[in-house]
Amino acid sequence: MRLRPGDRVTLVGVGDAAQADTIAATVVSHHGNRVEVTLDQPLEGASRPYILVSGEGESARFIGIEESAGSGTQLPITTLGPWQNAANRRASPRFPTYRPCELIVGSTVTRGHILDLSMEGIAIEAVGWTGERFILRVEVGSGLVEIPCQSVSFQETAADLVVVHARFENLTVAEKTAVIELSESIRADFEAAQARLVKPRRRPSRSLRAG
Repeated sequence: MRLRPGDRVTLVGVGDAAQADTIAATVVSHHGNRVEVTLDQPLEGASRPYILVSGEGESARFIGIEESAGSGTQLPITTLGPWQNAANRRASPRFPTYRPCELIVGSTVTRGHILDLSMEGIAIEAVGWTGERFILRVEVGSGLVEIPCQSVSFQETAADLVVVHARFENLTVAEKTAVIELSESIRADFEAAQARLVKPRRRPSRSLRAG
């Protein structure tokens, strides 16, 4: 999908409720996985976790944001993965997020963030990760779940960060239940973000418009 200068898009917060906001923007340029936008209002606090959304309702398309940096209202963005739409999500549900997690091999624990998740596998961002098999530990609700994973590929990004694409491996019934609980939790975060995107904006009162 190619965005054109002047196209209207939206940054939608996912995951942490403290980051859960929606900011409209105008596209300045789009080359490969780099998009530059002008925000309608400055981005407060951390620039992730967000997804970039083009369009509305069932025709909306979204893509994960790997990295963003800028000041004021000018924001260069590096996108992550392919553009998806509602039909893609129904065929193979995969939900973007930026949820903290831990990757465990023996006694070694590495902190990372889940970037997206489906019932078959997961993408995780971690510093310098190269492990093949690991246990994913992540908070769901009021407790922690542990899920065995097998790395499939590694994608190096900025500042020694690695995006680990992994599949879930030989899950027990309890571990499958944990995947379902995690998927439902991330899906709920994502759908709440979408709901904020389509929430109607209140029009100003007649008296305010007259002024």
